[in-house]
Amino acid sequence: MCRAMLSDVAAARPLIERAAREQPDVALWHQSLGFVSWREGRHADAVAALTRALELAPESLEIKHFLGGEQFEAGQWKECIANLT
Repeated sequence: MCRAMLSDVAAARPLIERAAREQPDVALWHQSLGFVSWREGRHADAVAALTRALELAPESLEIKHFLGGEQFEAGQWKECIANLT
């Protein structure tokens, strides 16, 4: 799936969405949806997916930083500060 995420985002999205539906409490699937959304330039969707991922894995600095970057890209400047500092 990682290879699909890097080379064929359109093919990866339905696979990851299915995994997230089947295992909604797995942060990796939501983080992966955030990555795919970022690759597609869908920053608001990335923020939503990464917010859920961070709820599931609040200790993850990687997710937190990625979320902050996407919040910045989505124009959520006040919200991004807490995740980028």
